Amino acid sequence: MKAGDLATERNGTPGPAIQSAIDMPASNSRPRIAIASSGLGHVRRGIESWAEDLAQALCRSGADVTLFQGDGKPTEPWRRVLPCFRRFNSPNARVLSFTRHLGGWRYGFGSPYEIEQTTFSLALWRSTRSTFDILHMQDPLIASWLDRLNRLGLSRPRVILAHGTEESYRVLNKLSYVQHLTPGYRDDYEAHRPVSQLSFGIPNFIDVERFRPPADATARAAARAAFNLSPESLVILCVAALKKHHKRCDYLIQEFAHFRAQL
Repeated sequence: MKAGDLATERNGTPGPAIQSAIDMPASNSRPRIAIASSGLGHVRRGIESWAEDLAQALCRSGADVTLFQGDGKPTEPWRRVLPCFRRFNSPNARVLSFTRHLGGWRYGFGSPYEIEQTTFSLALWRSTRSTFDILHMQDPLIASWLDRLNRLGLSRPRVILAHGTEESYRVLNKLSYVQHLTPGYRDDYEAHRPVSQLSFGIPNFIDVERFRPPADATARAAARAAFNLSPESLVILCVAALKKHHKRCDYLIQEFAHFRAQL
């Protein structure tokens, strides 16, 4: 199944409606697509992995795509590093020491992550304002800044936020295009969606050939041998960010401890 087949509006309209709604260029020309992530190159979370995976997939498919990231030393010609005040660096901390006392949250300078996104947005705007058709990202403040510039006529590309950061309805309502990563989130949001906003659902990419249960006992034995695990060992694996409020890995650790005590 192609990604476009999964993209549906609330009433079940298929994916091609989304393309026409964002006024894609004529079918005989390829749209220029920019994927952006201010954390890519110095932070490793789902947002950064999504941006990298999406850009790589589009590149393999032959799309005209450029990946803009906040750090790193890329070797591929379709990657570009943009300057910004990265969230864990001293310039960011120095700026925050002033803006936190001056209402910085009102203009994108209220936290290290906000400062990173705002400074990255300026460089991204300069790099994409006249030569790209679509901007796609998961960083919410970057989407907000660039979407405003587009609506003001100061930036050409349409902006799509892939919503993966649990933003409030107040934040999402201000955007022109919102991609939800599960049908459930899309359906829950529908009652709060502004009439003028396009909201649709396309899930994250999953390589089902790589991320799947072992095919047979031989494959399971090979996997255990690769990690020096005995055939009798009970193995429980969790892959998630350490987030207190929604990933709740602390609950899992507690349950592991209780389970081990019962053995």
